Amino acid sequence: MASFLDKVQTLISADLNRWTDRALRSNEPALFQHQIRELQKTQEQVNDQLISARVELNKMRKRSEEQQALVVKQDAEVDQLLQAGLQEDAIAAQDRVNTSRMTAAQLSEQVERLEAEYASMVEAKAQLDARIAIMIQSEPRVTGMMGL
Repeated sequence: MASFLDKVQTLISADLNRWTDRALRSNEPALFQHQIRELQKTQEQVNDQLISARVELNKMRKRSEEQQALVVKQDAEVDQLLQAGLQEDAIAAQDRVNTSRMTAAQLSEQVERLEAEYASMVEAKAQLDARIAIMIQSEPRVTGMMGL
C-alpha cells in the first residue's frame, strides 16, 4: 500500500504542472481534458485502494481484539488452575498466555501500522481530490489562455 501511495503522490506532484504546460504549449484543450480524466482514473484507483485498506484494517482490528480476549480468558484459566493447586498445569497454561500475549502485541503493532498507512492514503486522496477540483475549475481559464 505504501508504494502505491508513493506512486500516487509522485504522479500528482511531478505531472500536474508538466501536463498543464504541455496543454498550453500544444494549444489543445482536449489534451488538458485528457489529463483531468487520467487524474480521475487515478482517483478511482486510490478510492479502490482505500476501500481495500479499510477492509484489511477492520479485519486486523478484529483479529487483534479476539487475540486480546483470548489472553484475558487464558489468564483467568491460569488463575483458576493456581487456585485449584494445579501448579504444573498453571505453568503450562502460563506459557500459552505468554505466547498469546506476544501474538496480541504483534497484531496490535500491525493495526497501528495499517492505521498510519490508511491515514496517509486518506491525506493523499484529499490532496488528489483538491488538485482535480482545481484543474476542473481552471479549465475555462486554460482554454481561454490557449485561445490567445
